[in-house]
Amino acid sequence: MGHNVLNKSVAVAYLELNFEMEKLTRILPIFFLFIIFLMAPVSAEAATHIVRVLLQNGVTNCLLSGSNLSVSDGNGINKKYSGSLNIISSGNNLIINNEIYVSPLRITSDSPIIYNSIKYNGEIVIVSLAGGTLKIKNEIDMEEYVKGVLGSEMPTSWNIEALKAQAVIARTYAMKSSAKHGDCDLCATTHCQLYKGVSAETPRITEAVDSTTGMYLSWQGTPAQVFYHADSGGMTASSVNVWGKNIEYLRSIVEPITYKNSTTVWEANLAMSLVSLRLNASGISVGEILSITPIKRDNSGRVMQLEVKGTSSTKTISGGRFRSAMGVDKVKSTLFEFSQPLSSG
Repeated sequence: MGHNVLNKSVAVAYLELNFEMEKLTRILPIFFLFIIFLMAPVSAEAATHIVRVLLQNGVTNCLLSGSNLSVSDGNGINKKYSGSLNIISSGNNLIINNEIYVSPLRITSDSPIIYNSIKYNGEIVIVSLAGGTLKIKNEIDMEEYVKGVLGSEMPTSWNIEALKAQAVIARTYAMKSSAKHGDCDLCATTHCQLYKGVSAETPRITEAVDSTTGMYLSWQGTPAQVFYHADSGGMTASSVNVWGKNIEYLRSIVEPITYKNSTTVWEANLAMSLVSLRLNASGISVGEILSITPIKRDNSGRVMQLEVKGTSSTKTISGGRFRSAMGVDKVKSTLFEFSQPLSSG
């Protein structure tokens, strides 16, 4: 069994923007003309909206700290603590220092709450789950949430106008998201938007968010569906080719600016034994795999369909399904080539 190498520019479908904004009327430097969006008027609802962020799920205990911690439970019991708290699950209840509380537990502090070495504003909410585990959430107002995202998703040394643009995009993405993770709107990872709470904030981040407070991109009166990426590989993909859904303003377009970063060129070494194992686990069984061949690409060069030929059958799968089966952290995009035929020979 040989190792096969995939290499090409990484890319994810994204939104290229030119938008009008009060006090920010020129084209922001990190975005390119794609379609004119209407910048919604500064929205008090957007600025005060509470975002429910999933920090962790299925953990056995929660160790956090703060100053003058206030704890309230599902029965309305309130108590003050100082220093650190170690919270564990016991059936439908939660235990702190041998004291029993009814789930959910809401915790606030006079200073940011520290959980897993990250500082958070707002409330930490702890829910007891079946099997003696916990769900940890951060309920935070929109503007504080955007600060925690902006400082995590973009280098704070970048041009302040780029930071402002990203703040608007992050806010728009959050406004469009609701209950993506059950009773949480978003998670704190790149599955949604990377969020590191107060720990990600700097004076420049605060300036960028405060100067765009309540601003978001709207399309036909509602928040737009927006996406962003580290590198498009030189050309974006259309929404139809990525999700099978035509979103009018998410069309494929060539980037007018050439640039390179650490993700522009990547490679993944895949042993055929691993490919076979992961395809089988994803419900793609063809017997012993003989070959995998890209048979259709979109106009950006991304793989839309692959033929998986095996000893028992031949199946056609999407490039996205292949990428998901191999792992999106391993195969960073569907914009790839096999450096040698992916076959068992």
